Amino acid sequence: MPCPHYSIGIVSRGNGGTSHSCTDAASYQSGEKIYSDYEGVWHSGKHIERIVHTNILLPQNAPREYMNRSTLWNAVDASEKSSVAQTARRIIVALPRELTLDQNIDLITAYCQEQFVNEGMIADIAVHQEDDGNPHAHILLTMRAMDENGKWLPKTKTSYLLDEAGERVKDAKGRPKRIRVDTVDWNNQGKAEIWRHAWEIKQNGFLEKTGVSERVDMRSYKRQGIEKIPQRHMGPAVTAMERKGMETEIGTLNQEITSGNQSLDFLLRMIEILKHILQTLMEMIRTISTVENPKEKSIVDILTAYRDLRAHDLIRCNPDHTSLSEDAELNAFNEALLFITELNVTTINDLANHINSVNQNLISLQDQIQSISHRLQDIDYILQADRTIREAEPVFEKYNTIHFKAAREKYRNEYGPEMDKALRAKEVLKKLDVSRPINRDSLQDESTVLKEKLNSLSADLNSMKQKMASLQNLRNCIRKVMPEALPTKRPDGKESVREMTETAVNQKNLDLLAARVTDQVIRQSEVQEIRTIRERKEKAQDVNEHEEKR
Repeated sequence: MPCPHYSIGIVSRGNGGTSHSCTDAASYQSGEKIYSDYEGVWHSGKHIERIVHTNILLPQNAPREYMNRSTLWNAVDASEKSSVAQTARRIIVALPRELTLDQNIDLITAYCQEQFVNEGMIADIAVHQEDDGNPHAHILLTMRAMDENGKWLPKTKTSYLLDEAGERVKDAKGRPKRIRVDTVDWNNQGKAEIWRHAWEIKQNGFLEKTGVSERVDMRSYKRQGIEKIPQRHMGPAVTAMERKGMETEIGTLNQEITSGNQSLDFLLRMIEILKHILQTLMEMIRTISTVENPKEKSIVDILTAYRDLRAHDLIRCNPDHTSLSEDAELNAFNEALLFITELNVTTINDLANHINSVNQNLISLQDQIQSISHRLQDIDYILQADRTIREAEPVFEKYNTIHFKAAREKYRNEYGPEMDKALRAKEVLKKLDVSRPINRDSLQDESTVLKEKLNSLSADLNSMKQKMASLQNLRNCIRKVMPEALPTKRPDGKESVREMTETAVNQKNLDLLAARVTDQVIRQSEVQEIRTIRERKEKAQDVNEHEEKR
């Protein structure tokens, strides 16, 4: 199934972005070595991902020399004067694995042209693809509009503040108040939702056109109403390690989350089905005129009667059959009765209360798993960031002892990736509100305790899964006794051929069993009647013979 990953970030010289330099970001995603005029350093584009396609899309009014990546992003840097300026917007999207490389290139190109370039942005595109089947695209976008001559325009302009009537608002001295407004709407919060939705439509259009049945949904699990814990993005480094068979904390955590999600998904489906079964069962029982209080009708009595009937039929069909333990249906009924007895589930109301209890426990369990998973992710981030910073400390100490500009530039060019990686690690700690020094032993101990708790919760999930299997067996047994008691529609209201077929088969088998038992009763009556007549005749003959002898 196509992956819905779509992340948006800002390249900023300040601390609020995903990177400090647009030339650095362009170098990374394209694989090119680019010199930054603003920073006075070279940025190396070498990294472990395989770059299979790069391209720059220009609007009609943009200078053609901006097709050169170094020229473009150095021009972007030159247009910004502030030390905390936002220089570019960075988007990373997962490409559908169901499409070929050429199809994915056409897809991302068409999407960027329609959503960004036609709006006046320059789009720098790079497609990365490794053998792990995880193709994705990096998109670097300009944040300033250009005039018809290709000159950069201001990001904001001043305007008068107006009231609801459209009149200018005045300050305490009677002068009109002025405010700053964006010259383009690219930074509006609603744009992110528009771009994500457009990416969903574009992907699905390509998938449909190429005959692929799968579709992507860009909404979050929460907005889709899906009770599932999202996995943590592994990134190229961790992906490469996992591909080589090396165990990583992120990979192990994702495996645990995947296992938990599978169990949660199974349990949620079962609960919805059983709730629907319960509702329909209660409606059916209310129509039985012989039951004065349908909700208190004993399920045990119903299942026991059928089980005994089934056992009696088996013995009649095979008089020499001394053991009934080999009959699968009889065993299923015995298990259902044992399950009801153990949980004290004897009536419809008891069954309803039990299902509601399981549902509440499941929700609580899911919340605990999600909370623990998030904390484990944060601990992993903290430990990795701290490790990166500690490893780079000698590099920074050496750098601070160099006072000549040329020597500093040479050293920065040589050790730039390590220094940038450490700076990004410090940003991670800042976002997590963590200060150094870090007590690594304490965090690792906490991680161990949380993983043990996660394993315990997984065991609880397995226990609930076993209970659900017992409830499913109970449902099947009830359906055999009362085929019309259960729905012929799925919980979503659509017709289910499987349910209809099962109802028909169960009704046929029940009719056959009833016919066999009825025939047996009739035959037993006939045999008894014949035996009675014969005994009467024999008794009469004895009397006649006795009288003749006299």
